[in-house]
Amino acid sequence: MKFVYIFFGLLILISCDRNESPAFEYKEFYEGKERVEGRFLNGQRDGVFTHYYPNGDVARIRFYENGHAKGGATDYYPNNKLMGYAVFLEKTKGTYQLLWHPNGDTMIVTDGKFSRGYYKDGKPRMYSYVKENFSTIIFEESGRIKQFTGPLDYLRKRDSFDLDKAYPDWKERVREWEEK
Repeated sequence: MKFVYIFFGLLILISCDRNESPAFEYKEFYEGKERVEGRFLNGQRDGVFTHYYPNGDVARIRFYENGHAKGGATDYYPNNKLMGYAVFLEKTKGTYQLLWHPNGDTMIVTDGKFSRGYYKDGKPRMYSYVKENFSTIIFEESGRIKQFTGPLDYLRKRDSFDLDKAYPDWKERVREWEEK
């Protein structure tokens, strides 16, 4: 069924005059249920795209302009509870995002190009920064380092304090990781 809708959309694009702005409504189905709906303009996503869970509840609402995420997005859990928001800025300015665990505790905070992630118990899970290079440190719940790339000079005093509190030996673990 998905193929039929994609084919129909392509047929509209091919049949339009090149001087016009070919636009069409898009719907994607999986196992007979609507999964995505939105609009294409000049062959690219444009406007509101809504993604659905298999039960028909809204999973995500995202805005596009000329094929790029623009403006924002809202995500929901399958029980219709709000998961979070995101605001997309120009590439050089980054993204602002706030997501919550189902229990209401903070899961991810993205402030421009800096992200912090947390486990359900509030312990730090991840810190990352996108500058010229991507720097990140990801912890397992036990405090063991799962991934580490780039320098940690982007960490704020508050972040170091949170890490010291959650994983007292985290600096030693970083040194061990760097020696590998």
